Amino acid sequence: MLVSKKTLPVIALFTSSAILFADLLSKDLFFNRSAEPPTFSFFHGAIQNTYHKNFGMIGDFPVASFVIIPLSLIILALILLALRRTIRQNHLYQTIALALIIGGALGNLFDRIAFGYVRDWILLGSRSAMNLADLIILIGMALLIVFWKTPDVTMKK
Repeated sequence: MLVSKKTLPVIALFTSSAILFADLLSKDLFFNRSAEPPTFSFFHGAIQNTYHKNFGMIGDFPVASFVIIPLSLIILALILLALRRTIRQNHLYQTIALALIIGGALGNLFDRIAFGYVRDWILLGSRSAMNLADLIILIGMALLIVFWKTPDVTMKK
């Protein structure tokens, strides 16, 4: 499949927007929709749903919102600069990976601004609470590591 350089910003915008929408929708489903939200449990309870308000950073590390929000904005700006560079260099895979990270980061940033905390609804191993945005950020980071030095062969100028 050939993708032109002009299409990359559209791919990035669509990917980030779709992730942001899916994340906010999933949080709304588990936190706001009904008195009896959906429940799930997989692998004998190793993965299940929870209702957790994360006021801190990764792993509930306690940090005040007046630090987290500006720090998140700075990191997001740096990721946007990296995205701009990958688009200019015609890197499809890196563009998609960065767009995934941006979409997830925007979902969590929205929560912090709107609620003062991030809504986590997935519990891993009865210890780590996370949400769809966190999972997508991890996937984006993994893809970025895998494809960072891999040349894109699917691009045309």
